[in-house]
Amino acid sequence: MDFTRMLNWLSRVARLDNTAFDEIKLDPAGMVGGIVAVVITNLILGIGTYLYGTIEDLPETGDLLVRSLIIGTIVQSIVWMAWPGVTYLLLTSIYNSAADIRQLIATMGFGYVPAVIGALFFISFLDTPFVIVGLVAAFVLTQYAVAAASNAGSAHITMANLGGLAVFAVLMGIVVEITGDVAAGDYPFANGIWFLDWLSGFIL
Repeated sequence: MDFTRMLNWLSRVARLDNTAFDEIKLDPAGMVGGIVAVVITNLILGIGTYLYGTIEDLPETGDLLVRSLIIGTIVQSIVWMAWPGVTYLLLTSIYNSAADIRQLIATMGFGYVPAVIGALFFISFLDTPFVIVGLVAAFVLTQYAVAAASNAGSAHITMANLGGLAVFAVLMGIVVEITGDVAAGDYPFANGIWFLDWLSGFIL
């Protein structure tokens, strides 16, 4: 993987240069780059989660480091694959559009990068706005990513992308429910908005 090329794509995507998605989908290393972008994004979210736990003086921050930052980054990145996967199924099976799953993973991986905004939720008085803005920004950018990797119309792209995001969210909710146990002091295998949602359920 050429990280110089990957950084070039990231900088162009950040500038909302949507022609980057056209290059990403056609590049043989595009899918690997997309996956790397997702892992790095979730890792940064994990760092934000750890900083939040340290600043808010949550107990057993060492456990938080392992469960939410390290394991959470891995699990969240794997579960993320459901987003482009379901989007692909909806586009091809329901809306009869042409799409390539590898190209969707490639472009949507880079489209997911704005979720890093959520890492700023360690600024506690703005925690919820940051994680929400991050996820919304990621959804908006993945709209362009899906458009680049399929021939679907805008309405079908939106519905398919929403479906993929919804499944990703539900699966992360299940992961959080299964792995997080406040009574036992076990933090969930998740970070960012999913961690904050889990924590809020016990604070409220």
